[in-house]
Amino acid sequence: MLSEEALNYGFYPKGLLPFHNYGDFCRQTPFEETFKRGFVVFGALMANAQLHFTISEQHGEMFLLEF
Repeated sequence: MLSEEALNYGFYPKGLLPFHNYGDFCRQTPFEETFKRGFVVFGALMANAQLHFTISEQHGEMFLLEF
């Protein structure tokens, strides 16, 4: 799973590894899970809530594609 010949998960940041499965629905990545949870929690409390993610330059485009 880690090698380039397999799924290349050794290259991926942990925020983009798919693993959140809730049986009847799935949120693909921890990044998506955090984003949606922040929207639900803070969106109800404040109109201008801000989430902060630290993303390396080499993975920036991968996060943009996920979003």
